[in-house]
Amino acid sequence: MARIWRQRRRVFPLQACANSRSWGARPTRSALSRTCTPPRGDSFAFQYAEIHAQWGDIACALDWLESAYRLRDPGLGYLRSDVLVEPLHQEARYRGIERNLEFPG
Repeated sequence: MARIWRQRRRVFPLQACANSRSWGARPTRSALSRTCTPPRGDSFAFQYAEIHAQWGDIACALDWLESAYRLRDPGLGYLRSDVLVEPLHQEARYRGIERNLEFPG
């Protein structure tokens, strides 16, 4: 069960990004707003950052990334290798979070 849960957490942002490209942003954003309410809430903070980064909503993506950092979201372990957050790499707030995580090398 835990394995399935981890896999769903990785598929969720990809599905939202794909849906926004095929359906347009409005229905996808509406669906995302429904997932932001309990029981999921902040437990998907890193995934929300990925989605908003792909949508080009940099400020919102960084807000979610900071929430993920504050909540110690396990998705942060993928921060350096995750292509979905690449739009954030040049942002000072992103670099601050990356620095605070103290990745080796």
